[in-house]
Amino acid sequence: MPRPADGRRLRDAGWAHLDLGARDRAGALARDALRGLPLDLDALALLARVDAAAVPRLHGALRLEAGELDGPLGRGLLLVRAGLAYGRQALAAEGADLLRARMAGDPGVFPAALFVARAAGEPDTTDPLPWLDALALVPEPPPASPEERADAAALAAGGWTSDPVADRERFRRACALDPLSARARWELAHLRHRTEAGSIDALLEFARYARLKPNTAVRFVQRVNDTWKAVAASSPRVDVERARALAPDDPTYRLPDVADRYLGLVYAGSTRPAYTRGAPLEVRRALDALLARDARLIGFLAVRAHLSELLGRPGAAERDLDLLERAFADERDAQEKHLDGFWVTLQRVAVRAARRPNRPALEALARLPRPLPHDGSDGNDLDNWLRRDPIFEPIRRDPDFQDLLARWR
Repeated sequence: MPRPADGRRLRDAGWAHLDLGARDRAGALARDALRGLPLDLDALALLARVDAAAVPRLHGALRLEAGELDGPLGRGLLLVRAGLAYGRQALAAEGADLLRARMAGDPGVFPAALFVARAAGEPDTTDPLPWLDALALVPEPPPASPEERADAAALAAGGWTSDPVADRERFRRACALDPLSARARWELAHLRHRTEAGSIDALLEFARYARLKPNTAVRFVQRVNDTWKAVAASSPRVDVERARALAPDDPTYRLPDVADRYLGLVYAGSTRPAYTRGAPLEVRRALDALLARDARLIGFLAVRAHLSELLGRPGAAERDLDLLERAFADERDAQEKHLDGFWVTLQRVAVRAARRPNRPALEALARLPRPLPHDGSDGNDLDNWLRRDPIFEPIRRDPDFQDLLARWR
């Protein structure tokens, strides 16, 4: 078995032979290289060029590496795609830097090259291998026309009437006209939450809203927890299976599964509801797989941060929270009235709360605005979360935390 350095030399020699038209020799060198580098994407790409039977193996290795969000390829792809989706050029540039680092010495890592080009606003490079098919990326919706955006805004701004059925259809039309309208998605989510209490599809409207407002992803998980506690006689797994059945291939509909297993770790002693208990690493890997497919779920890095903390990796936890605060610090709510970054800061308090000593959690607490911005519904739920959730128990008696509870409204 060749050493890794020898494997890279064999691989590079194989690419040189392919350029000269010596396909058989290129394939033989690729196979030799893979004996020492079984998951090397460049060697697998070379082999797939000369042997179509190797494509599934290439795809498997690509999914494995792209799904590791602490690695430069997985994280770089996520940041570039999220930066482009949300119009955050600095985020896309940060991801492109990671991809360039991953490509150093491995020029055949085509997805990295493709997204580096996209981040720079250059035309897409073509390649005969269907690289991106392996990742099953969730595509961005086609942009709405100015007329469609205006019509959607008018429908969403109409408010609620005495006819909730008509309101729901109006907000749905607004979302169909402009799938990226945060106001339309917000109105539909709140209306369905009130009129279809307990429906998992209605609850998922808040996840769809979090796809447009990344800072509010942690709020979706809180709503899931509140809903499942309110109907504690039923198992969360019932909703998990219902969600999967509604849209088996949509990452958004897999979020209840991650939420159930995440809450089973955070509230390990809970019996009503009986959350699923598993290993933090398994749950984080499941979440990473969703993020790798749908970059608009990047706000769920806040949940990933807590899973990293539970794994004993506080540095990884802070890295994910820092990224969200840096990239989306100026994000406002659906009505563009209030900054919503306080949700990420609150999650940082929750993530740090169990650390000893408590100083890191209290330092995060001091960064919260006073009073916290909120609407009526979120305000009541947030009040309950802060006052009653056992996650804050380690800092509950601290004067700073008591001051927050007394003054946050």
